[in-house]
Amino acid sequence: MMVSTMQSRSAELFEGPLIAKRPLSGRSPLAIPPKSIVIVRPRPLSCREELNPIEVAERKLDYKVVVPLSGIDPRKIYIIAKPQGIVIEFRLKSGMRHANSNVAETTECRISKEFTFPSEIKRCTTIIQVCGDSLHITARKAEGGPQDAWSELIHFDTRGSLGCV
Repeated sequence: MMVSTMQSRSAELFEGPLIAKRPLSGRSPLAIPPKSIVIVRPRPLSCREELNPIEVAERKLDYKVVVPLSGIDPRKIYIIAKPQGIVIEFRLKSGMRHANSNVAETTECRISKEFTFPSEIKRCTTIIQVCGDSLHITARKAEGGPQDAWSELIHFDTRGSLGCV
């Protein structure tokens, strides 16, 4: 039998046998279906608010862009790649009811952010993944000289509930 020495929060030492706890009924706790599921969604970003900062990093073979999705529906983000960089467009919509009347007001806006890279990127190598509460964009650097002009709308899977897609 193995003996373990542990320290409690009150700084007292105690010894006891080391017992491996097994889940009830031999199943992993993750295999047991939950009784209820609570989905917490962030408050949608309105047109009057600032976007969270976007991180851009240049690596040896590619560029990595991380876009925080706090309050942004990934289905409302459009990414266009071109040789010199990428353009990220956010389409936001917010609504409100005016006090003391039945008047509804809707505001729609587009925010475009363009990132120009020091080296050109290769065509058809831009990859987008939804990872938790952020969007990860990887664009591979082009080899050789200047490329012909091109641009492409990058399609990506927005089912972030599956983890990193």
